[in-house]
Amino acid sequence: MTGKPTFVYRDGMNADKEYVQWLSDIKNRYRNSQIKAAIKVNTELLELYWSIGRDLVAMKAEERWGSGIVKQFALDMREAFPQSKGFSDTNVKYMKRWYLFYHERIAKGQQFIDQIGHQLDDQTGEEGRQNAALTSNSKKSQRLVDQLDMPVEFGQIPWGQHIDIVSRCKSLEEALFYVRQVVDNRWSRPELNTQIDSDLFIRQGSAVSNFKSTLPVPQSKLAQEILRDPYNISFLGRKEFLDEKELEDLLEHNITRFLLELGQG
Repeated sequence: MTGKPTFVYRDGMNADKEYVQWLSDIKNRYRNSQIKAAIKVNTELLELYWSIGRDLVAMKAEERWGSGIVKQFALDMREAFPQSKGFSDTNVKYMKRWYLFYHERIAKGQQFIDQIGHQLDDQTGEEGRQNAALTSNSKKSQRLVDQLDMPVEFGQIPWGQHIDIVSRCKSLEEALFYVRQVVDNRWSRPELNTQIDSDLFIRQGSAVSNFKSTLPVPQSKLAQEILRDPYNISFLGRKEFLDEKELEDLLEHNITRFLLELGQG
């Protein structure tokens, strides 16, 4: 194998080096566009999952409609969208668990800030003014906790990795550490679990830095997982398997291409 691009020669076509280079460039741009489109689809899907989890928590669904609400909701959604793989009972429970993991831990951090503010209520002067500012910021932060939005960076990670992170991590710091590592290092799901098994968080420390804004390269395992994630495919309404007519068309196309590449004689 030479690794050179292959193509079909057409009548009146002179394929020189410039054409080969241009064709190679277009192929790379196409692959990069696929990655970007897949990440957008993944982000939209995760935004939906996050909002469902948030609704279940905010509305206290089990208290309002009974313990069978998740199962009923999943059943109703599967009936409405039979091709979707995302509405099993288990997956809907993971949606709630995913949101609740971050919501509970951020809310606890906010409660700690509120407690500090109450302890300073009797102070006067400059300290009193600082306390008033702290209390004001605390109230603003509490509204953010009550309406917790999904971090943008979460959209760069397949759903399976999110499930493993909240299922296996104990603290907010540990979870965000592995989220950052997946985004920065393009870890596949098996790679993520191997690193969790090795206690990487404990060995490297809990410092959380800013996420990188770069997209995964086309060759990365993480990008491939996003492209092939069955949840994303079903979210778009695509069939996992080709029907008979599509298979015939593909076979006919490839046979024609093969015969053309043989050339005359």
